[in-house]
Amino acid sequence: EIWESSVMVLYYDEHGGFYDHVPPPPIPYKIRGKKNSFDFESLGPRIPGILISPFTEAGSVIHDLYDHTSVLQLLAEIFTPGKNYSPNVELRRKAGIKSLSGALNTDLQSAPPPLPPFQINVQTALGKPVDIAPATDMQLSFENAALKLMKTNHDAMVKKFPEVFQWRDTIDKKRR
Repeated sequence: EIWESSVMVLYYDEHGGFYDHVPPPPIPYKIRGKKNSFDFESLGPRIPGILISPFTEAGSVIHDLYDHTSVLQLLAEIFTPGKNYSPNVELRRKAGIKSLSGALNTDLQSAPPPLPPFQINVQTALGKPVDIAPATDMQLSFENAALKLMKTNHDAMVKKFPEVFQWRDTIDKKRR
């Protein structure tokens, strides 16, 4: 059910690399601050974006002009229909930056991707496995909160966050 209402946006910010084979589009804009002001003549280095959703056609490539404010435009369309996200985002839209809604198709419905045939070994940003015991009071608090939610709101948690139960089963096995 989560898949049926999901849109995941992945930006891979590696400007200066493979995705700079085309010059940045010429969209001038100004940033005016109290102390500093900046004038730009283009959008700057390009970065790739990937949309993962049942509302996109698998393997499709969109060549419209998007930037980071494209996500903000989409959020405004969903949560505040008829209102702009902000004056700056509206200026970008008027300059030709499209909303991500242009890359979505409400008629397309695809099945969720298949689960991997093996269990994923999730690690923290520092490379430590998630199945280790909490090392700090904050980590312990988060783990206790998750365990309490799983107990007090079991059916809702199974429905909305089934991966939390996989996490619990994994840590139970490894901590024994």
